[in-house]
Amino acid sequence: MRRTIPAVAALGLLVGIVLAGCSLLRFPPSVDFEASVTEGPTPLVVAFDPVVEGATSYRWSFGDGEASDAVAPVHVYRTAGTYTVSLTAEFVDGTVATAERKDLVTVLPLDGKEEVRYVYWIEVSTGTIWRGPRSGGERERAIRGGVGTTAFDVADGWIYWADQVGRAIYRARLDGSDQQTLLTEQRYVTAIVAVPERNAICWVRWPFASGGTAGNQYGGVFRASLDDLEPVTLKSYGPDADPFANGLDVDIVGKKIWWSTCHFSESGWSECTESIMATSFLGIGRESVVSGLCMKGNIELDTIPGFGAEHVYWIGPFLGTDAINRCNVDGTNRTELLRDASLSGWIAVDRVEGKIYFTTHNGIERCDLDGTNREFLFEEDAMMGIRAGGQVLQ
Repeated sequence: MRRTIPAVAALGLLVGIVLAGCSLLRFPPSVDFEASVTEGPTPLVVAFDPVVEGATSYRWSFGDGEASDAVAPVHVYRTAGTYTVSLTAEFVDGTVATAERKDLVTVLPLDGKEEVRYVYWIEVSTGTIWRGPRSGGERERAIRGGVGTTAFDVADGWIYWADQVGRAIYRARLDGSDQQTLLTEQRYVTAIVAVPERNAICWVRWPFASGGTAGNQYGGVFRASLDDLEPVTLKSYGPDADPFANGLDVDIVGKKIWWSTCHFSESGWSECTESIMATSFLGIGRESVVSGLCMKGNIELDTIPGFGAEHVYWIGPFLGTDAINRCNVDGTNRTELLRDASLSGWIAVDRVEGKIYFTTHNGIERCDLDGTNREFLFEEDAMMGIRAGGQVLQ
């Protein structure tokens, strides 16, 4: 006897077969990305954001020979041209998928007036702040200063500096005019960072212990608004503290103030306890990012205007010899970039330009961000501090 399947039952059977079949299908993951800008003059800063779910690793190729493993990198194009960008993502099951945008980014030649950009430094013997073109050449005096000049910064058309003799923090225009006294009773200032976005300055002061008339001084990390110049203590170190704050930098987009600690030890490098610390702009939530270091001079972040830092840089011994080091802002992936026994401890980083400026026993030099293409710029006997700044030609 022939049996027939009713239409409704047949439809259900068909649906069941189709649904069962769906569970066996595997669709490739979807990968895409977005760019903050796709055309502009050099240097062009582009922020990339992935449009992908469930990826465990990322590999970006920017088309100019550079690459990144960051989730959402910020890349600087420094040469005019048209660039193809790709993102390769790997997933937990081992699947790999790639998205490519041909001729996505167009970088135009710089049109119009160029910016005269300088590197600044302190001459130790006189306290004078000098500057010279970043590619080398003739130096010129920026601020006469005094023998007690210990720290400075260049930002937003101003030079800020501290004078141990005058026990004060000052500022003046880039041409030396309009000199102002900002804060008094500031001894042993080792670092200053101007923060134009907040109309503020931050600085580090060493603690000081004395049994004489000089008295004791609490050191630490401080901040003040340029509107009222009332110091706010972000981190305090007592007169007998060891280690204590030394270097300083600010990531305004990342909303963090960074500082390094200094430790004096007669036993040499073997017992160094220096660290790189960070806190919010309000001094809340202090954290140790990197510990157990031996550092010379300052620390430096690779911030870009409008974007947060990716790395922190410092000079200190690595495998026995002084070197320029860096790590990610979360403390991972410590890398030695350039090793040289003549490094004297001071660095300035310009991520847009792609250069690190540093001091040696012979003078001022620079290299690329990966430590290659080293160049000698200025011959100096003894320097303290180094900053990279600019001035637009009118």
